[in-house]
Amino acid sequence: AIVGKFPRVLSAQQSSTDTITDDAAGGVETAFATTFTIPANFFTANKGLLVLCGFEKPASTSPPALTISVRLAGTKHFTSQAEGGIDALRGFGLAVLIMGTAAPGASVALFTSLLAGIIMNNTARNTQTYTVNEATNGSLVLTIAALWASNVANTHTVRLQSLVVCEIN
Repeated sequence: AIVGKFPRVLSAQQSSTDTITDDAAGGVETAFATTFTIPANFFTANKGLLVLCGFEKPASTSPPALTISVRLAGTKHFTSQAEGGIDALRGFGLAVLIMGTAAPGASVALFTSLLAGIIMNNTARNTQTYTVNEATNGSLVLTIAALWASNVANTHTVRLQSLVVCEIN
């Protein structure tokens, strides 16, 4: 017997053009254009979002370190470990779970945990999980952002190829 519910897909987006270059974002965290708006009152105790991201880093020579973050309403809920020096073409992914802890309100703790990390050098990379208070009684925009450690004259890019958001419980 199956107990509980299967995850329900709320959004599945694919892009071949949503890129951030080191020239545009060297040393500055920049959000990808692909986003999802979480409706007001979505988060309750034991209800969450599964955020799945697929990325591509095209081949380039000596790229600077790259960090990926997940934000709700502009606030970081997860930041990956900086990863650099990967010259070859790489596809990599990120799976993050954001869970509600209480009824919707003006300041409710949301717990974020990494389920699958950034893998570029054949090693799972993760650093932080967060408990962050958010106004869950209003809508929250989910954004994914990239931070290139430095500007190397527009020679390195990272692309957010897919963003899938699922309701948990």
